[in-house]
Amino acid sequence: MTSRKDSRPAALSVVPGCALVRSPGDMCPHLLEGVLNTVAKKWSVLIVGTLANHGLLRFTELQSRLGPISPKTLAARLKDLGRAGLVARRMHAEIPPRVEYRLTTAGREFWRSATPLVAWAAIRNHP
Repeated sequence: MTSRKDSRPAALSVVPGCALVRSPGDMCPHLLEGVLNTVAKKWSVLIVGTLANHGLLRFTELQSRLGPISPKTLAARLKDLGRAGLVARRMHAEIPPRVEYRLTTAGREFWRSATPLVAWAAIRNHP
């Protein structure tokens, strides 16, 4: 049987002086801060999940699949996710302009990591 500490990546750093780590080998929760600043915003995980499930989508297709999200909010979340390296934007030089969004490799890795959390939430919300 593999212990909890044996199953973790060996090269994770700890934020200096982190009061949340009790012993060597514990993971520092501060390591999540950067990613949480992006994905914890309303709609972000839903956008990533929708792109994971549907692949390449245009702005209007993504908006219609998400439901009641405003264009302004969708544009802001896509920009945030793009800066975080989770979503790629491709603009085609056409009239009218065509812009498509897809997950990057990091976005697909994030979704694979988030899938157990989504499954847990589904069980908790729909017993």
